[in-house]
Amino acid sequence: MVKNVEETKSPIIITQNGEAGAVVIDIEIYQKTLNAINLVKLLSFSEIDLKNGNTLTHEEAKKRFEKTIGETK
Repeated sequence: MVKNVEETKSPIIITQNGEAGAVVIDIEIYQKTLNAINLVKLLSFSEIDLKNGNTLTHEEAKKRFEKTIGETK
């Protein structure tokens, strides 16, 4: 099964009693899916910040970034 998934990049759905119970997917596709989910989470946090007015100007962000980098050196 694993070799088939690696070669075809197609998932295999494993059923139990006629119901989907698990999915075997290629590790690269799994990682890309996790990355996409995490990006959507970050974007949703950004949307909330925008709605609540929690924003910085470019200059403010640059100053914070430079201060943070200076503190880690």
